[in-house]
Amino acid sequence: MNRSDEQTFSNGHGAGESAPPRAHLYDYMIVVARYRWLFLSIVVGGAILVTLYLFAAPQTYSAGATLLPPDKSEGMSLSSILASSTKLDFKALSENSSAETFVRILQSRTLADSLITRFNLLERMKMKPEERPLAIDAVIGSLSVTSDRQGFVDISYDAITGFFPDKGEQRESAALAANMVNASIEVLDKLNREKAVSRARRSREFIGRMKEIKRAELDSAQGQLLRFQQQNKAIALDKQLEASVEGLVELQTQINKIELQLTAAQQELTNETPLVQTLRKQLAQLRGQKSRLEAGQSGGDALGISLKSVPDLMRQLANLKLNLEVSTQIYTYLEAQFNQEQIQEARELPTVTVMDYATVPIKRSAPRRTIFLAVAVVALAVVALLVIFVYDSYRRSWEEVDQMKRSRLREALGLKPKRITTDISR
Repeated sequence: MNRSDEQTFSNGHGAGESAPPRAHLYDYMIVVARYRWLFLSIVVGGAILVTLYLFAAPQTYSAGATLLPPDKSEGMSLSSILASSTKLDFKALSENSSAETFVRILQSRTLADSLITRFNLLERMKMKPEERPLAIDAVIGSLSVTSDRQGFVDISYDAITGFFPDKGEQRESAALAANMVNASIEVLDKLNREKAVSRARRSREFIGRMKEIKRAELDSAQGQLLRFQQQNKAIALDKQLEASVEGLVELQTQINKIELQLTAAQQELTNETPLVQTLRKQLAQLRGQKSRLEAGQSGGDALGISLKSVPDLMRQLANLKLNLEVSTQIYTYLEAQFNQEQIQEARELPTVTVMDYATVPIKRSAPRRTIFLAVAVVALAVVALLVIFVYDSYRRSWEEVDQMKRSRLREALGLKPKRITTDISR
């Protein structure tokens, strides 16, 4: 075995086998240099086409506005009373409920349909009347609405021109973007006020019905108290009871005095003595007055109250007064709520506070020609490199096939075959 054979086996290749060529960065640079004009043609030609497209493509103009957080102070209402009576903190659970309501209204089909009618967008979009649902979806897609945790609402609209727009179409699209945003705010305020008025109307009608019911209950409670006072002569039960007790104390004191005088007279005089007879008559009269006072029959107009029935009368009177007081308080509250809902229904105050109105944009928001062109050039360079390496690979493959065919032809003619080279840089 000669030295060349030993070197072949030491490199891990058998006899008749050649080591595969190894490509280096220099070889790739040679390929790029060989096809540099193809590379430049692809990049420059593609950049020119992209530039022409950017100048001919539709342009987008965006305008935006910002709304302040909605005012949550709506006065005292039934819903606020119910919320305040519970232990849940609804503000902590949903801090942005009013702002989210604004977002839903701005993204509604009702608002989009109103904008289409106001700006005649069907004609601008070149759509037929039966394609109005598609126009509504397009408006909703172009109108962007977001809200943050503080309740601020951001509105923006993208107006797109057609291909090859002129200066007039560009100015028209820019103005449309601002007008669409400001008109959205107006429609939002209108729909929100209509919602508040409708809610106030329903609340007023409900409170009106409840007020009639509670008015009937109030009249019934007043009638029951009046009949009780008439039947039991309980005009002012506390004062009548106080007067009756004072009368009883005075009569009992007089009776005790007469009894003492009668006892003393009987010890010294007989029963037929005029003084004894007189004391007995006075004592009988005082005891009769006491009995009538206890039975509630004393006085010329018979306004006394029987002391035996005082506890039951006091309980009945307390219940009747309680019913009357409760009915009066509820009716007073409903009357105040009824008046407040009437005011809420009739007022025309704006419900939307705008921090920044939309202004006509000076520059387009898309396409960004410089950025788009730079990205396109990089992409074209990558594509050009792939093209030239793939082309070079196919070219070398066909050349190898041709060399093999020529080598076989030389062998057939008895000539010495040439060695096939597979150098990547060739």
